[in-house]
Amino acid sequence: MAGKYEPLTSHLAALAEAGREDVELDFVEIADMVGGLPPTAYRWQAWWDNDASGTHTQARAWRGAGWAVAKVDLAGQSVSFTRA
Repeated sequence: MAGKYEPLTSHLAALAEAGREDVELDFVEIADMVGGLPPTAYRWQAWWDNDASGTHTQARAWRGAGWAVAKVDLAGQSVSFTRA
């Protein structure tokens, strides 16, 4: 999967290879990895949906690495992923 969110895919894939089952990342970390997040990522929980339909490129990034969003904290600007 090439594109804007490929660095996130690679990061999560590396964590999986290291045996991690869950991880919490803050929005700044993710934004730094991918060259910025859209304003909707900071305001709408739905931006972080796992999107089983596969239409959202950001969801394809974590799902493609075998992860799913477990929890989003918009106020604290962090997201928890768990191995899917």
